[in-house]
Amino acid sequence: MCRMKKMSLIDHPLILRSNLARKLLAYALQAPRAIARSASSQSNYAQRPPILVNSIPKSGTHMLMQVARAIPNTSYYGSFVARTPSWSRTARSPSTIARLIRKATPGEVIGAHLPYDMETVAALASLNALHIFIYRDPRDVVISEANYLAKMNRWHSMHRVFSRLSSDEERIRTCIEGTSDPQFPNVNTRLIGYAPWLSTPGVISVRYEDLYGAKRDQEIMRIVHQYERQSGSSIDQNSLRSILNAIDPTRSHTFHSGGIEKWRTLMSEANQQLFRSTASPLLSSLGYQPQ
Repeated sequence: MCRMKKMSLIDHPLILRSNLARKLLAYALQAPRAIARSASSQSNYAQRPPILVNSIPKSGTHMLMQVARAIPNTSYYGSFVARTPSWSRTARSPSTIARLIRKATPGEVIGAHLPYDMETVAALASLNALHIFIYRDPRDVVISEANYLAKMNRWHSMHRVFSRLSSDEERIRTCIEGTSDPQFPNVNTRLIGYAPWLSTPGVISVRYEDLYGAKRDQEIMRIVHQYERQSGSSIDQNSLRSILNAIDPTRSHTFHSGGIEKWRTLMSEANQQLFRSTASPLLSSLGYQPQ
């Protein structure tokens, strides 16, 4: 019988509430992570695939990571790989990202914000990694992003810009238009690079709206079945129940209110028109209707 996992220190409410505490703890966990990696063989990766939970920012990353971490024999060291770290806004090279991915240990769950790149594909394949990509209606993304940058992440390099804007209307417009900072261009330019993951073989693509809504169990079972195929093992019924019930948005330090199609009431008609004129290619590539 599978026992429920004990709460990790990294999930402690006091840690979750502090960006600094989370970063310091994740840094401290790199030592045991390195030891675990040095003791691992290719057969360990075959039996316990690492799991990369990749997403468009503000699309349910941590919600899906709760699912991945509930899979038996997984581990979590607080690792997160972003193409452009929020504190520096300096884009990492594809080779740097591939090197960071290859540091994963067998069974490790890693969060990520990584647009499509062939070196990323190759790095994940070398580890037998399970790649889950979650995406969301980009209009809801900018609603969430505007609040996050203005009120929730004081460490983000764009926080000062957004905290000085006078209204939600202005913050949402800025998320759509971008700024003069080359690392924060308009929303279409920022996010279009994620779209190729939807047609990349081996990637499990999950719509936030499906994981949040009535199709949740169906989407989680797709993940479970793919993990079973890649690991060559079966997940027992007790563990499966834990996985299906793993989602708890209140345990995410980036969670605000969630929801589907909130843009219809929170985005003004002017900003809706601006979004359509700016990001129609993005909507189309992700399969969302303009209206």
